[in-house]
Amino acid sequence: MNNLLNNINLAKFRFWFIAQKKINTLENMPLLRGKIGFLFKQKVCKHQNFKTALCIDCIEKKECLYTNLFSPDIINKNLIKPYIISVESFDNVNDINYGDRGWIYLTLFGPAVKFFNLFLEIFYFAIESLPIYSDQLELMIPELCCNSNNNNNENIDKIYKNNKNKLVYYDLNDWISQFINNYNTKTKDIKIIFKSPIRLKKNKSFVLNNLSFLILIQTIIRRLRDLKRSYGNDKDMGKLENILKEAKTISIRENHLFWYRHKRYSFSQKKNVFLDGFCGNIHYIGNIDPFIPLLKAGELLHIGKGTTCGNGKYIF
Repeated sequence: MNNLLNNINLAKFRFWFIAQKKINTLENMPLLRGKIGFLFKQKVCKHQNFKTALCIDCIEKKECLYTNLFSPDIINKNLIKPYIISVESFDNVNDINYGDRGWIYLTLFGPAVKFFNLFLEIFYFAIESLPIYSDQLELMIPELCCNSNNNNNENIDKIYKNNKNKLVYYDLNDWISQFINNYNTKTKDIKIIFKSPIRLKKNKSFVLNNLSFLILIQTIIRRLRDLKRSYGNDKDMGKLENILKEAKTISIRENHLFWYRHKRYSFSQKKNVFLDGFCGNIHYIGNIDPFIPLLKAGELLHIGKGTTCGNGKYIF
């Protein structure tokens, strides 16, 4: 299983803010994603009619930075979008009241890491559309990648002003190891709390009432495989037969999932795109310990459909 977690590099940034009016994280995540995509295309597209130009018809789509980052499946159907945008509150509720603080996470993979400066430049313009007072942007760093005397997070101004060649990405395994080193409990039960809508399908039907632990683990593995195939430094997936067999022994103790109606406006499609999925929580019992690395990976990377808009976020 360790092979599946190795050689997936990611850069993670956190932006702190103060809400200037009550905002809902689920509503603002797709708005922010749409704004960033629009501004990015405006910045790099060579066509004057970029608003109406279709990337799939463009003769320069393979070299286009926008297509490679925001519509990579046009170039190669097996590629996935190399970023996640997530708006979150301090107390893990979806509403952030006036005067309360929250944060926006920007996670980059593969080619997006190379252009993180451009991503951050456009990110700053995009957040102006939100009713927030901007505060501080930080580069997040796993403890294991830092000297013991350093802070876990680093102000992004240092990256811009002092050393633009500084390492901004770390291996997924470093993030997971940071968590595992602080985790010393023998776990026989676990509650998964889905903070943003998650769309999962099993046999072409949406999963809701029958979200078995096996389906959850398979979904996390699929997310990891997609990332490794798209942007990993190696394609070794490791052997997973035993972990999948063990996942079948984990049972559901309580299920409090519910369907959530969710949409965003797509500038490229010029219409509302629905991102429905389930939220709530589900409680599993069994020998959970072997699955902690995978569960942490899924928490970091989001799972299911619409992850670029913040969908698929859970905590445990």
